Amino acid sequence: MEKRHGKLGSARGDNCFKVFHDEAIICENCPSKKTFETGEKAQVSI
Repeated sequence: MEKRHGKLGSARGDNCFKVFHDEAIICENCPSKKTFETGEKAQVSI
């Protein structure tokens, strides 16, 4: 991951969609959002 995104220590507190995708809004198929909505674990492949 560091190879692709550099040192992630400075990303502490940032949202994953900002850190990994440089987006300002949550991803449409966000597994974390789905988990909070359903209470079930979720995953996606990127």
